[in-house]
Amino acid sequence: MLQDFRRRPLADDPPVNASLPAAALGNTLRSYIPDATGAWLYQQFAMFGDPAAVAAAYGIPGNGAGLGMASGGLPPEGALYGYSYSFLLGELLALQTAGFNNPAYSGPQIQLIGAPVWDRFVTGYLTQTTPAAKVFPAESYLGPVYQFGGYGEFHRLYVTPGDLRPFALLALLEQQNGQNTHVNAIRWFARNALQGGPATFYTRMTDPYSFSETVLYFLLFDPTAAAPTDPRPTCPTVFVDSPAGRMIAHGDWSPNGAMFDYKAGWNTIDHQNADAGQFEFYRNGEWLTKEMSGYDGAMETLRSSMFHNTLSLEHTCPAGTPTLRSWEGHSWSTNSQILNSLSAGDPTTATSSGAGYAYAATDMTGAYNRPNVWSAAVSSTNTSLATRSIVWLNNDYIVVYDRATSVSSGTFKRFTLSLIANPSITGNTATETLASGQRLFVQTLLPANATLTADSPTAQFPYLAELEPTQYILTVEDTTKPSDVRFLHVLQGANAGAPMAQATRVQSAGGASFDGAIFANAAVYFPVYANTVFVSTTLPLPAGVTTMLVAGLAPNTSYSASVQSGNAVTITAGTGTTTDAAGVLRLTF
Repeated sequence: MLQDFRRRPLADDPPVNASLPAAALGNTLRSYIPDATGAWLYQQFAMFGDPAAVAAAYGIPGNGAGLGMASGGLPPEGALYGYSYSFLLGELLALQTAGFNNPAYSGPQIQLIGAPVWDRFVTGYLTQTTPAAKVFPAESYLGPVYQFGGYGEFHRLYVTPGDLRPFALLALLEQQNGQNTHVNAIRWFARNALQGGPATFYTRMTDPYSFSETVLYFLLFDPTAAAPTDPRPTCPTVFVDSPAGRMIAHGDWSPNGAMFDYKAGWNTIDHQNADAGQFEFYRNGEWLTKEMSGYDGAMETLRSSMFHNTLSLEHTCPAGTPTLRSWEGHSWSTNSQILNSLSAGDPTTATSSGAGYAYAATDMTGAYNRPNVWSAAVSSTNTSLATRSIVWLNNDYIVVYDRATSVSSGTFKRFTLSLIANPSITGNTATETLASGQRLFVQTLLPANATLTADSPTAQFPYLAELEPTQYILTVEDTTKPSDVRFLHVLQGANAGAPMAQATRVQSAGGASFDGAIFANAAVYFPVYANTVFVSTTLPLPAGVTTMLVAGLAPNTSYSASVQSGNAVTITAGTGTTTDAAGVLRLTF
């Protein structure tokens, strides 16, 4: 039927060259349809469709490994380039309304119209915004705005009027298929979440970024429909975009609720940052720590790991410095993760959540190495181990455990944390105090010889995102530069005047080696060595501990936990308590 359609003479689509077939690419407008569906849509479904569904549709053996890299829902390049979803959804809406939602015309790739990615897009986008809108005194003319959990590149750290487009097009596409799955959420978003909030709803229609938005408002809003309701309380409090290694968790959906996010995804395309292991923390209407967001332009400065709440690990190269691409200078000089497919491999991440906690664990070793297959002399492969395990616990606490091992001795390993206010440092504790009085306590339990410093690097680049609050970088380092280092940090968000919960480092008393932290009636443990065969371990259980989390065990596996003399717990394989999907065992006492 498609061949017949392409051959039929159409008065409004005459061939450019009458001597060529109408189907010759570029000879008629309709000649572009097979190119759109057979080339572009074919690739788009491979990227945005669920891996198993794509593999089945395309006849690819296996479970689709390597497919579905963008199927998790969140825009791969961040909120700024998330606007590009409007082009994809506009394409799908055009095919739908032209009658091409039919595999006989468009191939199995037309399944992208109803792929699960669109539900994840709506849920993920709502989840990655802050719990409530705020008016920022420095730019009060914007009115109330919602900010984003940061990743990718940014010009503005808030939801802009242009963000309407992909949402509106998705609602129209669904309605064309007789669905109203997301229309309430999208109407609420269009009315309440865009810059200025509901007070400027009509202004955004009559004075839009572009005329197309006015048309989309007209098509989206039925004047007889009921007012949309806030969809967020029906969303899960933990959202995971697995292909991107991104997790976003909310304590609840109240305006002052706490929010934690984590990222350790692939970076094989442009506009990615060296941010494997990045985490952010929002509490009581303010960021306490987040990545330093911006748009780097040609300098590429802000892409470096030192601005993304992760590790900086010193590079070495037999030739001194490898031949660098034009954009690599800063990431090399700051000993960052390697960008744009030049690393030894993307991170791998496991996530899980349970009662009162969210957890992530990432192997990011390959991201710090820059091999050269042609010459070992210009390779940099100094990092033999770089992992991060992180727990967000009871809304106010974050426990971070990092393993870093280098091939060469005498090379530095640094933990960096972006802060809004210049912290005061006393011994191994850094305290950030915001203008509101809210505080973030950062206790360094490992390394034992840690040196803490803080400075403000923002003067070296002019590309911070609008309303980006971070100004300072806290750096933790063992300046003796051992080849093998463990970092253990406990972060605590606290209201003005609230005390710090003193954290204490503890170690396993027998069996497999574990490091842990005891604080505020909780104990959190991590295996010292990654990927060791676990038989048993005995962990301290000080008086007053009511919740214990033990990470690094086998996922979805049952373990026996027995209390020894009231002050220790021995864990062995057996019946009892089952670990979660990422191997975290939660015990209560």
